[in-house]
Amino acid sequence: MNRIAHSRLDLENCPQCQVTKPLLTKLWDSIGHNEIDGGWAVYQCSKCLRMILAHAPDYEEIQQIWPKQKVLSDDIPPRARKTLGEAIKIVNIAPPSSIMT
Repeated sequence: MNRIAHSRLDLENCPQCQVTKPLLTKLWDSIGHNEIDGGWAVYQCSKCLRMILAHAPDYEEIQQIWPKQKVLSDDIPPRARKTLGEAIKIVNIAPPSSIMT
């Protein structure tokens, strides 16, 4: 469970670069700074150095993350969903390979 007060954000993949098990370290949060609309935090991926914005309306559990993580529908057949998921993970690293997948 990701909470706004934690120093790291635990996600399966970075929403920016898709690296698996990223190290997402908190750079800033609004706790004690802003009493409007819950808590906000900014995290940075150690791999791509891009930022991720997180929002916790109740100052506790994170409910929203930007950019949004890519979630593949269960309506996609398992084999196709697996292949598409792999292509999404490598599109920023090796675009030609993601097309070949």
